[in-house]
Amino acid sequence: MKLWVKIKQFIKNYTHLKYIKVSLGIALICFYPCLKIIYWSFESAFLGEFGISQEIYSRPLFSSTYQIAWLSVYAIWPATFLWLIISLVIPLVIIFFRYPNFKQKEDLKLLSKEEYIKSRMLGKITDISNYFFETAIIPFLVFTLGALLFIGVGHIFGYAQKKGSALAHELLDAYVSQGICLDKITSSQFNCYTITGVDENVYLIDNSDTHLVFLRKSETEEKAVELRIIEKEKDKSYEIIRSYKSDP
Repeated sequence: MKLWVKIKQFIKNYTHLKYIKVSLGIALICFYPCLKIIYWSFESAFLGEFGISQEIYSRPLFSSTYQIAWLSVYAIWPATFLWLIISLVIPLVIIFFRYPNFKQKEDLKLLSKEEYIKSRMLGKITDISNYFFETAIIPFLVFTLGALLFIGVGHIFGYAQKKGSALAHELLDAYVSQGICLDKITSSQFNCYTITGVDENVYLIDNSDTHLVFLRKSETEEKAVELRIIEKEKDKSYEIIRSYKSDP
């Protein structure tokens, strides 16, 4: 109960207005890069389902900083065990350095030897428990909040990856089996694209400043597709044509 009261008091103090302002400021600063990393995880899974890996095609939408940050998510899993150990050891270390030398009280001198030993041990246990609860609040909150944050971010990234992969799989299956180019993200169109001077009846995946990425039907195998990545030439325009229909 004493620990719970201290936690409630700590939370009450933390909800002071100035702490709320600081927390909101930090959240806003971190929101934009986190949002970009989450979208990058969705996009990487989406393009990866088409066979477009980071080694093949470097997307200019995100800088290497965000890519490194996303890869770091997989690298820090082992560090969580170290973080857990540190969170548990901190209270013990603080107790070790702060724990006072027990002094014999005057009233204990009047007790028998057996009663004296029992009273002294009870006093030690009481003092140790008090010091433990006093020093465990901050490590406990650090561990709990960190765990919730880590688990939440991991689930968000995992959810974004699953959604990107599922969407790409659906679009790829429709193009392979039916020859249609579904547009589930922004509209309900299904017609394919023609890129003048490049190819026709293709499924355009990405049109960036530097590359054209699209799928085309294979000329050698039935119901097979080819992935094509064309680096754009300078001073050359590419006309992309698509006719619109709402029903296949």
